[in-house]
Amino acid sequence: MSDLVLPLTIKFPHRSRRGILLGLSLPQLVLTSTALALLLATVVSTGLVGALALTPLWAGVGALVVIRRHGRSLIDWAPIVLRYAQRRQTGQTL
Repeated sequence: MSDLVLPLTIKFPHRSRRGILLGLSLPQLVLTSTALALLLATVVSTGLVGALALTPLWAGVGALVVIRRHGRSLIDWAPIVLRYAQRRQTGQTL
């Protein structure tokens, strides 16, 4: 009889999606609060017209917070992507 050795498999649990406030993670919360503070400053200084001029910025912030890829929002991917780009630039990926 031959002894068949199977590789060990490990199954990790699903990544927790609980957030700090309203289901938002810390990076999502920081980005959202910064965008809201900028919106408030814009409305106070230039009025509604200035806030409407920054519509592409609000759409970008909304996309970073809401769109998910592999269980993480795009803003949660930002530190991972930046770290990889830095390692790639310095040649540490070889």
